[in-house]
Amino acid sequence: MNRFVCIKLDDSAVSVETLQTVAARCQQFTPLVGIDPDVFPQSVLLDITRVVDLFGGEAALFQRIAGELRAEGWQFRAAVAGTPGAAWALAGYGKSGKWGVDGHAAIPSQATGLNAVAPCSSLPAPRSSPLNPLPLSALRLPEPIIALLHSLGVWRIEQLAALPRRELSSRFGPELLDCLDRVTGRLPEPLPAWDPLPSFEVHWSAEFPTTRRETIEAALEHLVRRLAVMLTRASRGAMRLECRLTCQGKGKGDSPHLPERPEGCCAQMGTVPFSFSLGLFRPTAWAKHLFDLLQVRFESLQLPGAVEAIRLAATTAPLELRQQEMFAGKGRVQPYHLAGLIDRLSNRLGQTRVVRVRLIPDAQPELACHYSPLVETTARSTGFSRKRNGFPPKGGTTNIRPLRLLIEPLRLSSELGEQFSLAGRQQRIVRRIGPERIETGWWRGHIVARDYYRIETATGCWYWVFRRLPDGPWFLHGIFD
Repeated sequence: MNRFVCIKLDDSAVSVETLQTVAARCQQFTPLVGIDPDVFPQSVLLDITRVVDLFGGEAALFQRIAGELRAEGWQFRAAVAGTPGAAWALAGYGKSGKWGVDGHAAIPSQATGLNAVAPCSSLPAPRSSPLNPLPLSALRLPEPIIALLHSLGVWRIEQLAALPRRELSSRFGPELLDCLDRVTGRLPEPLPAWDPLPSFEVHWSAEFPTTRRETIEAALEHLVRRLAVMLTRASRGAMRLECRLTCQGKGKGDSPHLPERPEGCCAQMGTVPFSFSLGLFRPTAWAKHLFDLLQVRFESLQLPGAVEAIRLAATTAPLELRQQEMFAGKGRVQPYHLAGLIDRLSNRLGQTRVVRVRLIPDAQPELACHYSPLVETTARSTGFSRKRNGFPPKGGTTNIRPLRLLIEPLRLSSELGEQFSLAGRQQRIVRRIGPERIETGWWRGHIVARDYYRIETATGCWYWVFRRLPDGPWFLHGIFD
């Protein structure tokens, strides 16, 4: 008899990455783990049919799975059933309580995260099945069918199961009965397969702890080359590298190759973990580039003691297909050359000093953008995006903005008539385009109301000026190139 566990996370906005993390954690209990956010939202499914006896029975295995996840801080509801659909329905909609079905002892719910536990048969009995009191949403029916059933006074699964199947099929089509039969086991429903990504991680252990930076850098270079081979074979590139060094505790009198530990640190010998990470602009499997970035970061580090072991792990993304250089135009900057420059500058100067401008849909021009790092060190980094987020469509002539915007608008010394004074010089106006009214909402407290103009002077320069409403002074806000 088939048995399935469904773990449904409490967060309605759970990401695919979170589901993959939970799925990877559950692979220690069974190799058959599945996730499909479209079919089973917020859930991880486990097929425990053939592994129950290895853990001392179904109840013991279930309690161990729930206990491991609770210990890691996950908030979830879980259930055991004979089909994936029944397990999902009970985990999401079942009530806490004791159910004894199929001869299994009842498993009580736990207040620390285990809210619904209900072993049930693959073909539930009409009266005793824990599926009976559940709402129709537990069957994963389309919303129009649920709304029509509600209009007919059918709200629970037991009410639906009591209706003649032939009439249900003729009135609602085959989809209604298919959903019901998949949950009850009359129709097979395979477990959605989950194929975890391979782990890109390499290790090095020293025969004797060393403080020589030349030896440590040689070990790092060897690890990077091994990692690059793994990435190339999998057609993936590193987007983030995490290096973890296991060091000995260092006291005074140790080798001069490493600095002394700061005052207040423990001076006795012991294992001290030391880690650092770096991000990349584009995914890459180029060993030399990865090692150069690591070497730059390693030069500025002060290790707490002699290094015993090194672990190097990569967060990856699909490797981009790049045009060969021989087919590119002469003098053209290749994307990977730009990415390499950004990586070197970001890791040498710091991520917060190499930034890009991101546009924000804000009416007030000086608040319509912010600066974010080009290279992120978080695990969710995706690198450069080619989308024109926030930019006006190509060829548009309205609402043109200058590329150079002053940090603060500069008040002009005179009214904007035929000419105006700027930096002590008179500028004669030959063309004026506008006005364009820009006004903020009342909810900001301080309302900003301006009439913007694009003006051309006799020298051929274009300026972006505005008149502040309602008092009327003029300001220079931007310069067109």
